[in-house]
Amino acid sequence: MKVKLGPFEYTIIFRRDSDDDFGKTCLADKTIWINSRYDKQVQQETLLHELLHVSLEDCVLLEHPLDKKDDMEEGIVRFISPKLWDYLKNNKKLREFILD
Repeated sequence: MKVKLGPFEYTIIFRRDSDDDFGKTCLADKTIWINSRYDKQVQQETLLHELLHVSLEDCVLLEHPLDKKDDMEEGIVRFISPKLWDYLKNNKKLREFILD
């Protein structure tokens, strides 16, 4: 499955892998691997997990922590939520897989 995540096109590959590996993201190759050994719900949650890695790739807040945990948490959520919305809005196959 090909999806547009921000300015880049990523390839999502479902493959059978070892039991201890749920998924991986390669930011350089723009590839996300999801372990097809697990049931669909685990694959869906794993894909969301990997999408968060893509979203946080350029999060300045992680490089410059704020004094208060609540401020950092709110900053990260505000940073990520529009990206996730964009990913789901612009990628019908991705949206259908995650929400099915």
